Amino acid sequence: MATQGQPANRWTDALLQLFDEVTKGKTLPEGSHYPFPRYPQVSLSTPYGFNLLGSANNAAILPHLFHTDDLPYEPLITFLSLMMSRTGGAYLDIGANIGYFSLLAAFSAAQPLDIHAFEPSAANFRFLRENIRRNGLEGQIHPYAIGLGDTDSTADLSAYGTGSSFVRGWDGGVGDEQGMESVIVKPLDRLFRRGELPYPTVVKIDVEGFELPVMRGGAGVLSHENVAA
Repeated sequence: MATQGQPANRWTDALLQLFDEVTKGKTLPEGSHYPFPRYPQVSLSTPYGFNLLGSANNAAILPHLFHTDDLPYEPLITFLSLMMSRTGGAYLDIGANIGYFSLLAAFSAAQPLDIHAFEPSAANFRFLRENIRRNGLEGQIHPYAIGLGDTDSTADLSAYGTGSSFVRGWDGGVGDEQGMESVIVKPLDRLFRRGELPYPTVVKIDVEGFELPVMRGGAGVLSHENVAA
């Protein structure tokens, strides 16, 4: 069951303000607008046992919110995450967004599993951290507010929710039109020593066209025999 939090109050406040001003015969100055939130945030329960908080237009939220499809969000990755995380070890969620796959892996694991979730978008990272807290997984899921690439640098990330990308023109350039934020980028090999992660380590990468730099920057970690998938 989806429930609306603080943004629902913003909608109510905006509607009341609109009603009040219309009944008093007031009009807004040209170019101004009522403060309706563009996308309210919702909190819902998933069939996998965890709660998920996010913007109502987030791709991981929509299938649970409207039951628009018989298949789960990203069905192949969902299936692989469910199966590959059961034996424990480590799970790297590169492009974690609001934490759907990190939470899925945590709730599926039958053995101890350490999860490292990387998400450079400030808006998505706030949801990621809150979802970890709400589900009581602070000691298991380790969030990193950075992007991964092949150099130590900063880069412009499009503010495009689920489809945020370092690649200009990604998704027809729609994301670029939403604005940019400058984020920290680091190579995976600078964060973990080769062989440091236990067996089996499972790696999920979903970075909207930036996969090659991620893999180049993590060649040492990703090529180690402890990485199972």
